[in-house]
Amino acid sequence: MFKEGDRLFPYPAPVTGIILGLKMPQEHKDSIVEIVSNKVGVKLYQSERKPDAFALEINEIDL
Repeated sequence: MFKEGDRLFPYPAPVTGIILGLKMPQEHKDSIVEIVSNKVGVKLYQSERKPDAFALEINEIDL
């Protein structure tokens, strides 16, 4: 369920992964890791600059 205004809406499916942004502050990353570290089936990914192109790589983080 998520809240929008004064209403609750169901998610269509469980969250299976979260991508941490390239410029996300470390304290926010740490908070998210702490929250999902004991959740079964949720994977974390980190976006990183691709060294040889104007692109991002999305790499899984080992918890």
